[in-house]
Amino acid sequence: MKIFLFLQDYNIQIMAKNKNKGNVVQMLSPENFIRKRARSLPIYECFVNKNWQMSQMVNLVVARQHTSGNITAGVFLVDHACLGVKGTFWIFNVSMTEYQRFVKKFVDIDDGINKIDYALAHNIVYAGIEFAADYEFKPHKDFTSVSQYILEEDTDDIPVIEIECGIDGCPAYMQGPMHTDKMSQQVVAHLERVAGPGNYYLMNGVGNITNNDGFGIGDEDDEGDEDDQFSNMTFDEKSKEFLHYRQKKGKLSERDDIYFYDLFKSLLDDLIDEEKYVCYYDDLWNEIYTIPVNADEIHDEMLGVEPGSPPVDEMVKEQFLQIIDEGDNTGNMKKLFKQFRKNCGVEAAVDYLDLLISISEQSKDYEKKLRNAAEKYPHYALVQFRWNKSRLAEHNYESGVEFPIKLSDYFKDRKTIHPWEKFCFIDLLTQYVLTEKDLEKTEAMRELLAGCIEEDKTYLMLYTICLMFQLELVDNYCRNVS
Repeated sequence: MKIFLFLQDYNIQIMAKNKNKGNVVQMLSPENFIRKRARSLPIYECFVNKNWQMSQMVNLVVARQHTSGNITAGVFLVDHACLGVKGTFWIFNVSMTEYQRFVKKFVDIDDGINKIDYALAHNIVYAGIEFAADYEFKPHKDFTSVSQYILEEDTDDIPVIEIECGIDGCPAYMQGPMHTDKMSQQVVAHLERVAGPGNYYLMNGVGNITNNDGFGIGDEDDEGDEDDQFSNMTFDEKSKEFLHYRQKKGKLSERDDIYFYDLFKSLLDDLIDEEKYVCYYDDLWNEIYTIPVNADEIHDEMLGVEPGSPPVDEMVKEQFLQIIDEGDNTGNMKKLFKQFRKNCGVEAAVDYLDLLISISEQSKDYEKKLRNAAEKYPHYALVQFRWNKSRLAEHNYESGVEFPIKLSDYFKDRKTIHPWEKFCFIDLLTQYVLTEKDLEKTEAMRELLAGCIEEDKTYLMLYTICLMFQLELVDNYCRNVS
Protein backbone atom coordinates (compact mmCIF):
# COMPACT_ATOMS: atom_id res chain seq x y z
CA MET A 1 0.00 0.00 0.00
CA LYS A 2 2.76 2.49 0.92
CA ILE A 3 4.43 2.02 -2.44
CA PHE A 4 1.19 2.89 -4.28
CA LEU A 5 0.66 6.08 -2.25
CA PHE A 6 4.30 7.09 -2.68
CA LEU A 7 4.26 6.52 -6.43
CA GLN A 8 0.98 8.40 -6.71
CA ASP A 9 2.58 11.44 -5.06
CA TYR A 10 5.61 11.06 -7.34
CA ASN A 11 3.30 10.95 -10.35
CA ILE A 12 1.72 14.26 -9.29
CA GLN A 13 5.21 15.79 -9.38
CA ILE A 14 5.76 14.43 -12.92
CA MET A 15 2.40 15.81 -14.07
CA ALA A 16 3.12 19.22 -12.58
CA LYS A 17 6.54 19.29 -14.25
CA ASN A 18 5.13 18.29 -17.64
CA LYS A 19 2.27 20.76 -17.32
CA ASN A 20 4.71 23.65 -17.22
CA LYS A 21 6.68 22.66 -20.31
CA GLY A 22 4.61 24.81 -22.63
CA ASN A 23 1.21 26.18 -23.46
CA VAL A 24 0.50 24.13 -26.58
CA VAL A 25 -3.16 23.04 -26.60
CA GLN A 26 -3.41 19.28 -27.11
CA MET A 27 -6.20 18.02 -29.37
CA LEU A 28 -6.83 15.15 -26.96
CA SER A 29 -6.47 15.32 -23.21
CA PRO A 30 -4.28 12.56 -21.69
CA GLU A 31 -7.43 10.85 -20.40
CA ASN A 32 -9.12 10.84 -23.79
CA PHE A 33 -5.95 9.74 -25.56
CA ILE A 34 -5.75 6.77 -23.18
CA ARG A 35 -9.41 5.91 -23.72
CA LYS A 36 -9.26 6.15 -27.51
CA ARG A 37 -5.70 5.23 -28.53
CA ALA A 38 -3.69 3.60 -25.73
CA ARG A 39 -4.60 0.07 -26.84
CA SER A 40 -3.02 0.76 -30.23
CA LEU A 41 0.39 1.28 -28.56
CA PRO A 42 2.56 -1.84 -28.14
CA ILE A 43 3.16 -3.22 -24.65
CA TYR A 44 6.61 -2.16 -23.46
CA GLU A 45 6.79 -4.09 -20.17
CA CYS A 46 4.83 -5.21 -17.12
CA PHE A 47 6.06 -5.76 -13.57
CA VAL A 48 4.78 -6.42 -10.04
CA ASN A 49 6.07 -6.39 -6.48
CA LYS A 50 7.87 -9.68 -5.69
CA ASN A 51 5.72 -10.72 -2.73
CA TRP A 52 2.34 -10.16 -4.42
CA GLN A 53 1.17 -13.77 -4.16
CA MET A 54 1.93 -14.08 -0.45
CA SER A 55 0.60 -10.67 0.55
CA GLN A 56 -2.33 -10.69 -1.92
CA MET A 57 -1.71 -6.94 -2.28
CA VAL A 58 -0.44 -6.22 -5.78
CA ASN A 59 1.33 -3.15 -7.12
CA LEU A 60 1.25 -3.66 -10.87
CA VAL A 61 2.63 -1.51 -13.71
CA VAL A 62 1.65 -1.99 -17.35
CA ALA A 63 3.63 0.25 -19.73
CA ARG A 64 3.06 1.00 -23.42
CA GLN A 65 5.48 2.76 -25.78
CA HIS A 66 4.68 5.58 -28.22
CA THR A 67 6.33 5.78 -31.63
CA SER A 68 8.43 8.64 -30.19
CA GLY A 69 9.87 6.25 -27.60
CA ASN A 70 7.93 7.91 -24.76
CA ILE A 71 5.94 5.84 -22.28
CA THR A 72 2.34 5.80 -21.08
CA ALA A 73 1.77 3.47 -18.14
CA GLY A 74 -0.97 2.42 -15.78
CA VAL A 75 -0.35 1.65 -12.10
CA PHE A 76 -2.85 -0.61 -10.37
CA LEU A 77 -3.24 -1.37 -6.66
CA VAL A 78 -5.09 -4.69 -6.60
CA ASP A 79 -6.35 -6.31 -3.39
CA HIS A 80 -6.76 -10.04 -4.10
CA ALA A 81 -7.97 -10.64 -0.56
CA CYS A 82 -11.14 -8.58 -0.72
CA LEU A 83 -11.64 -5.25 -2.50
CA GLY A 84 -10.24 -5.77 -6.00
CA VAL A 85 -8.84 -2.65 -7.71
CA LYS A 86 -8.49 -0.26 -4.75
CA GLY A 87 -6.58 2.45 -6.56
CA THR A 88 -5.07 3.35 -9.91
CA PHE A 89 -3.36 6.19 -11.73
CA TRP A 90 -1.39 6.67 -14.91
CA ILE A 91 1.64 8.46 -16.27
CA PHE A 92 1.20 9.83 -19.77
CA ASN A 93 3.68 10.26 -22.62
CA VAL A 94 6.75 10.72 -20.41
CA SER A 95 10.31 10.41 -21.67
CA MET A 96 12.16 7.15 -21.20
CA THR A 97 14.45 8.91 -18.69
CA GLU A 98 11.46 10.03 -16.61
CA TYR A 99 9.90 6.59 -16.83
CA GLN A 100 13.11 4.90 -15.65
CA ARG A 101 13.24 7.28 -12.68
CA PHE A 102 9.68 6.23 -11.91
CA VAL A 103 10.62 2.55 -12.06
CA LYS A 104 13.62 3.20 -9.81
CA LYS A 105 11.30 4.71 -7.19
CA PHE A 106 9.26 1.53 -7.39
CA VAL A 107 12.33 -0.67 -6.84
CA ASP A 108 13.79 1.50 -4.06
CA ILE A 109 10.72 1.45 -1.82
CA ASP A 110 9.62 -2.16 -2.27
CA ASP A 111 11.27 -5.55 -1.79
CA GLY A 112 12.00 -5.74 -5.48
CA ILE A 113 10.04 -6.34 -8.66
CA ASN A 114 9.42 -9.16 -11.08
CA LYS A 115 8.89 -8.58 -14.77
CA ILE A 116 5.92 -10.57 -16.03
CA ASP A 117 4.21 -11.12 -19.36
CA TYR A 118 1.08 -9.22 -20.25
CA ALA A 119 -1.27 -12.21 -19.89
CA LEU A 120 -0.39 -12.58 -16.20
CA ALA A 121 -0.69 -8.83 -15.63
CA HIS A 122 -4.16 -8.85 -17.22
CA ASN A 123 -5.27 -11.80 -15.10
CA ILE A 124 -3.94 -10.18 -11.92
CA VAL A 125 -6.25 -7.21 -12.44
CA TYR A 126 -9.35 -9.03 -13.62
CA ALA A 127 -9.08 -11.86 -11.07
CA GLY A 128 -9.22 -9.18 -8.36
CA ILE A 129 -12.16 -7.43 -10.03
CA GLU A 130 -14.15 -10.65 -10.46
CA PHE A 131 -13.54 -11.81 -6.87
CA ALA A 132 -14.51 -8.40 -5.48
CA ALA A 133 -17.62 -8.31 -7.70
CA ASP A 134 -18.84 -11.53 -6.05
CA TYR A 135 -19.19 -9.43 -2.89
CA GLU A 136 -20.53 -6.32 -4.68
CA PHE A 137 -17.31 -4.28 -4.48
CA LYS A 138 -16.65 -2.17 -7.58
CA PRO A 139 -13.24 -1.23 -8.99
CA HIS A 140 -11.89 2.27 -8.34
CA LYS A 141 -13.68 4.84 -10.50
CA ASP A 142 -10.44 5.89 -12.24
CA PHE A 143 -10.08 2.31 -13.46
CA THR A 144 -13.55 2.35 -14.96
CA SER A 145 -13.16 5.79 -16.52
CA VAL A 146 -9.54 5.73 -17.73
CA SER A 147 -6.89 3.21 -16.75
CA GLN A 148 -8.74 0.07 -17.90
CA TYR A 149 -7.97 1.29 -21.44
CA ILE A 150 -4.24 0.86 -20.82
CA LEU A 151 -5.06 -2.84 -20.54
CA GLU A 152 -6.30 -4.93 -23.44
CA GLU A 153 -10.03 -5.49 -23.65
CA ASP A 154 -11.07 -8.39 -21.41
CA THR A 155 -11.99 -10.96 -24.06
CA ASP A 156 -11.44 -14.68 -24.70
CA ASP A 157 -8.28 -13.75 -26.62
CA ILE A 158 -6.49 -13.35 -23.27
CA PRO A 159 -5.58 -16.78 -21.82
CA VAL A 160 -7.06 -17.39 -18.37
CA ILE A 161 -4.57 -17.91 -15.54
CA GLU A 162 -5.86 -19.13 -12.19
CA ILE A 163 -5.03 -16.72 -9.35
CA GLU A 164 -5.97 -17.43 -5.76
CA CYS A 165 -8.08 -14.74 -4.13
CA GLY A 166 -9.29 -14.43 -0.56
CA ILE A 167 -8.62 -16.94 2.21
CA ASP A 168 -10.23 -20.34 1.68
CA GLY A 169 -12.40 -18.66 -0.94
CA CYS A 170 -13.72 -16.06 1.52
CA PRO A 171 -12.97 -12.32 1.45
CA ALA A 172 -10.39 -11.13 3.98
CA TYR A 173 -10.41 -7.42 4.79
CA MET A 174 -7.56 -5.43 6.33
CA GLN A 175 -7.85 -1.69 6.96
CA GLY A 176 -5.12 0.18 5.11
CA PRO A 177 -3.91 3.79 5.10
CA MET A 178 -6.45 4.71 2.40
CA HIS A 179 -9.37 3.85 4.73
CA THR A 180 -10.44 5.84 7.79
CA ASP A 181 -11.96 4.00 10.76
CA LYS A 182 -15.45 5.00 9.65
CA MET A 183 -14.82 3.80 6.08
CA SER A 184 -13.48 0.54 7.49
CA GLN A 185 -16.65 0.08 9.53
CA GLN A 186 -18.67 0.61 6.35
CA VAL A 187 -16.70 -2.17 4.60
CA VAL A 188 -17.27 -4.57 7.50
CA ALA A 189 -20.99 -3.77 7.57
CA HIS A 190 -21.08 -4.41 3.81
CA LEU A 191 -19.36 -7.80 4.24
CA GLU A 192 -21.74 -8.70 7.05
CA ARG A 193 -24.68 -7.98 4.75
CA VAL A 194 -23.38 -9.44 1.47
CA ALA A 195 -21.08 -12.30 2.52
CA GLY A 196 -23.00 -13.05 5.71
CA PRO A 197 -21.84 -13.66 9.29
CA GLY A 198 -18.92 -16.07 9.51
CA ASN A 199 -18.23 -15.91 5.77
CA TYR A 200 -15.43 -13.35 5.79
CA TYR A 201 -12.20 -12.65 7.67
CA LEU A 202 -10.87 -9.51 9.31
CA MET A 203 -7.13 -9.01 9.57
CA ASN A 204 -4.93 -6.69 11.61
CA GLY A 205 -1.99 -4.66 10.31
CA VAL A 206 0.40 -7.62 10.33
CA GLY A 207 -2.00 -9.94 8.52
CA ASN A 208 -3.27 -11.98 11.47
CA ILE A 209 -6.94 -12.96 11.38
CA THR A 210 -8.80 -11.28 14.24
CA ASN A 211 -12.38 -12.54 13.96
CA ASN A 212 -12.00 -16.32 14.24
CA ASP A 213 -13.61 -16.27 17.68
CA GLY A 214 -15.98 -13.36 17.16
CA PHE A 215 -13.20 -10.85 17.77
CA GLY A 216 -13.49 -8.09 15.21
CA ILE A 217 -13.13 -4.42 14.58
CA GLY A 218 -15.44 -3.40 17.39
CA ASP A 219 -13.28 -5.27 19.87
CA GLU A 220 -10.10 -3.79 18.43
CA ASP A 221 -11.52 -0.31 19.00
CA ASP A 222 -12.24 -1.19 22.64
CA GLU A 223 -8.75 -2.55 23.09
CA GLY A 224 -7.31 0.60 21.54
CA ASP A 225 -9.17 2.71 24.09
CA GLU A 226 -7.06 1.18 26.86
CA ASP A 227 -3.96 2.63 25.21
CA ASP A 228 -5.58 6.02 24.58
CA GLN A 229 -3.17 8.60 25.97
CA PHE A 230 -6.16 10.70 27.08
CA SER A 231 -8.17 7.92 28.73
CA ASN A 232 -7.23 9.06 32.27
CA MET A 233 -8.21 12.67 31.64
CA THR A 234 -11.66 14.12 32.33
CA PHE A 235 -13.46 16.01 29.61
CA ASP A 236 -12.84 19.26 31.47
CA GLU A 237 -9.11 18.52 31.64
CA LYS A 238 -8.99 17.73 27.94
CA SER A 239 -10.90 20.93 27.15
CA LYS A 240 -8.42 23.07 29.05
CA GLU A 241 -5.50 21.24 27.43
CA PHE A 242 -7.07 21.79 24.01
CA LEU A 243 -7.53 25.53 24.58
CA HIS A 244 -3.96 25.83 25.85
CA TYR A 245 -2.52 24.24 22.69
CA ARG A 246 -5.01 26.07 20.49
CA GLN A 247 -3.56 29.40 21.62
CA LYS A 248 -0.10 28.25 20.55
CA LYS A 249 -1.27 26.89 17.17
CA GLY A 250 1.23 27.84 14.47
CA LYS A 251 4.09 27.83 16.97
CA LEU A 252 3.89 24.15 17.92
CA SER A 253 6.65 21.65 17.21
CA GLU A 254 5.78 18.74 14.92
CA ARG A 255 5.43 16.47 17.95
CA ASP A 256 3.12 18.91 19.76
CA ASP A 257 1.13 19.39 16.57
CA ILE A 258 0.45 15.63 16.42
CA TYR A 259 -0.45 15.62 20.12
CA PHE A 260 -2.87 18.52 19.59
CA TYR A 261 -4.58 16.76 16.68
CA ASP A 262 -4.92 13.52 18.68
CA LEU A 263 -6.40 15.53 21.56
CA PHE A 264 -8.84 17.13 19.15
CA LYS A 265 -9.93 13.68 17.87
CA SER A 266 -10.38 12.46 21.45
CA LEU A 267 -12.66 15.43 22.18
CA LEU A 268 -14.60 14.73 19.00
CA ASP A 269 -15.18 11.14 20.14
CA ASP A 270 -16.50 12.46 23.45
CA LEU A 271 -18.82 15.01 21.88
CA ILE A 272 -20.25 13.12 18.91
CA ASP A 273 -23.46 11.12 19.24
CA GLU A 274 -22.67 7.99 17.22
CA GLU A 275 -26.30 7.25 16.28
CA LYS A 276 -26.83 10.77 14.93
CA TYR A 277 -23.53 10.57 13.08
CA VAL A 278 -24.49 7.29 11.37
CA CYS A 279 -27.87 8.69 10.31
CA TYR A 280 -26.27 11.81 8.85
CA TYR A 281 -23.58 9.77 7.12
CA ASP A 282 -26.15 7.49 5.47
CA ASP A 283 -28.32 10.44 4.38
CA LEU A 284 -25.39 12.36 2.91
CA TRP A 285 -23.95 9.27 1.22
CA ASN A 286 -27.29 8.46 -0.39
CA GLU A 287 -27.62 12.04 -1.63
CA ILE A 288 -24.10 12.25 -3.08
CA TYR A 289 -24.43 8.95 -4.94
CA THR A 290 -28.03 9.37 -6.16
CA ILE A 291 -26.83 9.80 -9.76
CA PRO A 292 -23.89 7.76 -11.11
CA VAL A 293 -20.74 9.60 -12.22
CA ASN A 294 -19.32 9.00 -15.69
CA ALA A 295 -16.23 10.87 -16.87
CA ASP A 296 -16.67 9.52 -20.40
CA GLU A 297 -20.03 11.21 -20.89
CA ILE A 298 -20.16 15.00 -21.16
CA HIS A 299 -23.79 16.03 -21.47
CA ASP A 300 -24.66 19.14 -23.46
CA GLU A 301 -26.43 20.40 -20.31
CA MET A 302 -23.01 20.63 -18.63
CA LEU A 303 -22.35 23.53 -20.98
CA GLY A 304 -25.74 25.08 -20.19
CA VAL A 305 -27.35 23.92 -23.45
CA GLU A 306 -31.07 23.24 -23.07
CA PRO A 307 -32.51 19.88 -24.22
CA GLY A 308 -33.70 20.06 -27.81
CA SER A 309 -31.00 22.52 -28.86
CA PRO A 310 -28.44 21.64 -31.59
CA PRO A 311 -25.85 19.20 -30.18
CA VAL A 312 -22.49 20.50 -28.96
CA ASP A 313 -19.39 19.33 -30.83
CA GLU A 314 -17.16 16.99 -28.79
CA MET A 315 -14.14 19.19 -29.42
CA VAL A 316 -15.97 22.15 -27.86
CA LYS A 317 -16.70 20.03 -24.79
CA GLU A 318 -13.02 19.11 -24.54
CA GLN A 319 -12.05 22.79 -24.73
CA PHE A 320 -14.54 23.56 -21.95
CA LEU A 321 -13.06 20.93 -19.63
CA GLN A 322 -9.51 21.97 -20.47
CA ILE A 323 -10.22 25.53 -19.32
CA ILE A 324 -11.66 24.19 -16.06
CA ASP A 325 -8.57 22.01 -15.60
CA GLU A 326 -6.39 25.13 -15.86
CA GLY A 327 -8.07 26.56 -12.76
CA ASP A 328 -4.75 27.16 -11.02
CA ASN A 329 -3.30 29.06 -13.98
CA THR A 330 -5.33 32.19 -14.77
CA GLY A 331 -3.10 33.13 -17.70
CA ASN A 332 -3.70 29.83 -19.49
CA MET A 333 -7.42 29.97 -18.68
CA LYS A 334 -7.73 33.39 -20.33
CA LYS A 335 -5.80 32.31 -23.45
CA LEU A 336 -7.99 29.23 -23.92
CA PHE A 337 -11.13 31.18 -23.03
CA LYS A 338 -10.42 33.73 -25.77
CA GLN A 339 -10.67 30.92 -28.33
CA PHE A 340 -13.58 29.14 -26.65
CA ARG A 341 -15.89 32.16 -26.62
CA LYS A 342 -15.87 32.16 -30.45
CA ASN A 343 -17.98 28.97 -30.43
CA CYS A 344 -21.69 29.40 -31.18
CA GLY A 345 -24.53 27.98 -29.08
CA VAL A 346 -22.59 27.75 -25.80
CA GLU A 347 -23.19 31.24 -24.41
CA ALA A 348 -24.08 29.84 -20.96
CA ALA A 349 -20.76 27.97 -20.81
CA VAL A 350 -18.94 31.15 -21.84
CA ASP A 351 -20.56 33.06 -18.96
CA TYR A 352 -19.78 30.25 -16.51
CA LEU A 353 -16.10 30.15 -17.49
CA ASP A 354 -16.01 33.95 -17.21
CA LEU A 355 -17.21 33.50 -13.60
CA LEU A 356 -14.38 31.05 -12.88
CA ILE A 357 -11.82 33.48 -14.29
CA SER A 358 -13.33 36.30 -12.21
CA ILE A 359 -12.95 34.15 -9.08
CA SER A 360 -9.33 33.41 -10.00
CA GLU A 361 -8.63 37.12 -10.51
CA GLN A 362 -10.63 38.09 -7.38
CA SER A 363 -12.61 40.50 -9.57
CA LYS A 364 -14.88 43.06 -7.88
CA ASP A 365 -17.44 42.40 -10.60
CA TYR A 366 -17.83 38.73 -9.68
CA GLU A 367 -20.97 39.05 -7.55
CA LYS A 368 -22.71 41.19 -10.19
CA LYS A 369 -21.76 38.74 -12.96
CA LEU A 370 -22.93 35.82 -10.81
CA ARG A 371 -26.33 37.39 -10.09
CA ASN A 372 -26.86 38.14 -13.78
CA ALA A 373 -25.85 34.61 -14.82
CA ALA A 374 -28.12 33.02 -12.21
CA GLU A 375 -31.10 35.02 -13.48
CA LYS A 376 -30.23 34.35 -17.12
CA TYR A 377 -29.65 30.56 -16.72
CA PRO A 378 -32.05 29.28 -14.02
CA HIS A 379 -31.63 25.65 -15.16
CA TYR A 380 -27.84 25.61 -15.61
CA ALA A 381 -26.58 23.53 -12.68
CA LEU A 382 -22.98 24.78 -12.62
CA VAL A 383 -24.11 28.42 -12.42
CA GLN A 384 -26.81 27.65 -9.85
CA PHE A 385 -24.30 25.81 -7.63
CA ARG A 386 -22.18 28.96 -7.46
CA TRP A 387 -25.20 31.20 -6.95
CA ASN A 388 -26.64 29.14 -4.11
CA LYS A 389 -23.25 28.86 -2.46
CA SER A 390 -23.06 32.67 -2.57
CA ARG A 391 -26.57 32.89 -1.10
CA LEU A 392 -25.55 30.65 1.78
CA ALA A 393 -22.57 32.84 2.61
CA GLU A 394 -24.41 36.14 2.10
CA HIS A 395 -27.55 35.38 4.06
CA ASN A 396 -25.95 33.36 6.87
CA TYR A 397 -28.35 30.52 6.10
CA GLU A 398 -30.39 29.21 9.02
CA SER A 399 -31.40 25.59 9.47
CA GLY A 400 -34.99 24.80 8.57
CA VAL A 401 -35.30 27.18 5.60
CA GLU A 402 -36.05 25.33 2.36
CA PHE A 403 -32.97 25.24 0.19
CA PRO A 404 -32.16 23.38 -3.08
CA ILE A 405 -29.59 20.91 -1.76
CA LYS A 406 -30.50 17.66 -3.53
CA LEU A 407 -28.96 16.43 -6.77
CA SER A 408 -32.47 16.08 -8.16
CA ASP A 409 -32.95 19.84 -7.70
CA TYR A 410 -30.30 20.38 -10.37
CA PHE A 411 -30.33 17.24 -12.54
CA LYS A 412 -33.97 16.25 -12.89
CA ASP A 413 -33.73 13.88 -15.87
CA ARG A 414 -30.04 13.01 -15.97
CA LYS A 415 -28.89 9.39 -15.87
CA THR A 416 -25.24 10.33 -15.18
CA ILE A 417 -23.22 13.39 -14.20
CA HIS A 418 -19.62 14.40 -14.88
CA PRO A 419 -17.01 14.35 -12.05
CA TRP A 420 -16.77 18.16 -12.20
CA GLU A 421 -20.54 18.46 -11.72
CA LYS A 422 -20.29 16.11 -8.75
CA PHE A 423 -17.46 18.16 -7.23
CA CYS A 424 -19.39 21.43 -7.62
CA PHE A 425 -22.45 19.87 -5.98
CA ILE A 426 -20.39 18.53 -3.06
CA ASP A 427 -18.76 21.95 -2.71
CA LEU A 428 -22.24 23.46 -2.24
CA LEU A 429 -23.34 20.59 0.02
CA THR A 430 -20.28 21.08 2.25
CA GLN A 431 -21.07 24.79 2.60
CA TYR A 432 -24.66 23.91 3.48
CA VAL A 433 -23.58 21.39 6.12
CA LEU A 434 -21.17 23.87 7.73
CA THR A 435 -23.88 26.53 8.04
CA GLU A 436 -25.89 24.15 10.23
CA LYS A 437 -23.05 24.05 12.77
CA ASP A 438 -23.91 20.48 13.71
CA LEU A 439 -20.86 18.53 14.92
CA GLU A 440 -22.21 15.09 13.97
CA LYS A 441 -23.25 16.23 10.49
CA THR A 442 -19.92 17.98 9.94
CA GLU A 443 -18.06 14.82 10.99
CA ALA A 444 -20.16 12.75 8.57
CA MET A 445 -19.37 15.21 5.78
CA ARG A 446 -15.65 15.15 6.60
CA GLU A 447 -15.55 11.34 6.51
CA LEU A 448 -17.33 11.31 3.15
CA LEU A 449 -14.84 13.85 1.82
CA ALA A 450 -11.99 11.63 3.02
CA GLY A 451 -13.38 8.91 0.76
CA CYS A 452 -13.66 11.35 -2.14
CA ILE A 453 -9.98 12.30 -1.77
CA GLU A 454 -9.06 8.73 -2.75
CA GLU A 455 -10.77 9.36 -6.09
CA ASP A 456 -9.77 12.99 -6.64
CA LYS A 457 -7.30 15.09 -4.65
CA THR A 458 -9.35 18.23 -5.47
CA TYR A 459 -11.55 17.28 -2.53
CA LEU A 460 -8.65 17.82 -0.12
CA MET A 461 -9.52 21.52 -0.07
CA LEU A 462 -13.10 20.80 1.08
CA TYR A 463 -11.85 18.26 3.62
CA THR A 464 -9.48 20.85 5.10
CA ILE A 465 -12.26 23.46 5.33
CA CYS A 466 -14.43 20.92 7.14
CA LEU A 467 -11.62 20.09 9.55
CA MET A 468 -10.92 23.77 10.32
CA PHE A 469 -14.62 24.36 10.93
CA GLN A 470 -14.75 21.42 13.35
CA LEU A 471 -11.80 22.87 15.24
CA GLU A 472 -13.81 26.10 15.68
CA LEU A 473 -16.88 24.19 16.88
CA VAL A 474 -14.85 22.21 19.42
CA ASP A 475 -13.05 25.38 20.48
CA ASN A 476 -16.37 27.17 21.13
CA TYR A 477 -17.71 24.19 23.07
CA CYS A 478 -14.60 23.95 25.23
CA ARG A 479 -14.74 27.69 26.02
CA ASN A 480 -18.37 27.41 27.04
CA VAL A 481 -17.76 24.55 29.47
CA SER A 482 -14.46 25.81 30.89
